[in-house]
Amino acid sequence: FDPLRPPGFAGRLAAWIESRTRRKREALASMSAIWVMGAVFGLKYTDDRDRATTNLFVFNVAGSGSGKDGILGATAEVLEAVGMSPAVHGTIKSEQEIARNLTRHQAAFYMMDEVGFLFQKINGAKKSGASYLEGVLGLLMSAYSKADGRLLVSGDLKEEIRNGLRKELMQIEKYMEENGEKPNLMARAGAIKYQMDTLDAGIDRPFLAITGYTTEKNFNELVNFEAATTGMIGRSILCIEQDTTPVTKKGWKKHALPDDLKYTIQQLVLGGSFDLSRSDSARVENYSERVQIPTTPEACAMLDNIIDLFDQMAYDHKERTNLEALPLRGYEQVSKVSLILAIPEGVRTVEHVRWAYALVRRDIDTKMMLVLANDNAKTDPARALAMSICNLVDGEDGETLGVIVNRLEKKYKKTEIEACLDRMVKAGKVKQENSVHKYTKKVISRYKLIHSS
Repeated sequence: FDPLRPPGFAGRLAAWIESRTRRKREALASMSAIWVMGAVFGLKYTDDRDRATTNLFVFNVAGSGSGKDGILGATAEVLEAVGMSPAVHGTIKSEQEIARNLTRHQAAFYMMDEVGFLFQKINGAKKSGASYLEGVLGLLMSAYSKADGRLLVSGDLKEEIRNGLRKELMQIEKYMEENGEKPNLMARAGAIKYQMDTLDAGIDRPFLAITGYTTEKNFNELVNFEAATTGMIGRSILCIEQDTTPVTKKGWKKHALPDDLKYTIQQLVLGGSFDLSRSDSARVENYSERVQIPTTPEACAMLDNIIDLFDQMAYDHKERTNLEALPLRGYEQVSKVSLILAIPEGVRTVEHVRWAYALVRRDIDTKMMLVLANDNAKTDPARALAMSICNLVDGEDGETLGVIVNRLEKKYKKTEIEACLDRMVKAGKVKQENSVHKYTKKVISRYKLIHSS
């Protein structure tokens, strides 16, 4: 399993996304490729087994100034290439705005920079008196699971949405009276009438996907027991770039999305009730039956086995950590990611399922380490220190003692950190390796997490 290089088309797209940033950011590029493929393919495709939807919540964590902007821009370019930019949003202002966005278009793609600040603000809405933010997390989590159903909203919110739709319809009808009928405006008027007629039953098949970028400092405090078990973190996939000083690429140049990638994505997207030449006022939607991607018998057997593995993991953590909710959501994430990988090839195989399982299993382990590190800081500091170290040395190259001490010295003494590292090496949880410093060329020791199978 190589988390930096997903199989098939996703790997090629990830390589281009990574080429758009001046500094090496392979983890962000890999996860961004999967997220944006899920976004652009989600209105048209499902699978033959779970009727999975491909919308994902992803939190990307990387050092300030280390290349997040390039990844974000490349991801937005993919959405623009298939005409879905009208459904892209840069932030969240209120619960009402989320619902309105899901009525303007069937899809809402949130691509948010500095998302850590936003969620800190949302979490503190009650204390700060920002009542318009209090219902945001609840609506996001509800909409996430309704991509193949209906999203019910409150009576007040429903009436506000209906009034907004009625006002927009009147503007369209007035414009067409004065300037003549336009195909795109007629289509939008029809969509508005459909929304108004069916709103009482809920918003039909809303497709909500979120990718957010933040720094470690602004993100870590958000990962607590409640957020991991009942909140946004538990429903999200975390992508953490451990290296805060990635190498700058010499001779780097910014290249547009290659034609072969663009045409492949466009071909896969075509077939819904929208086209790539539509105006910004046309609605991003597809209410026809989704195309089913078949699953090979071998992949189906592997998915059955994965269900058992996550059930066993959940039972184990019910007795040890009370974090059983994380593995209980694991299978759904594997189903989503493996479907996304399979769509370009037209069939889901063992390779897609295996890679998706490895990604999700690693994600669950990371969340557990973060939660245990944060929530045990006072009650069990030794365990919290061990989990903090595990998180720091979980990168591809591990980390040096100096970096580990610098990151943790505000909470722990250097002697405590060194002693904990020594215990973890002896217990076989962390391995110590010698490597050459990339600048001084001196031989240094690096510590790297050993993943259980």
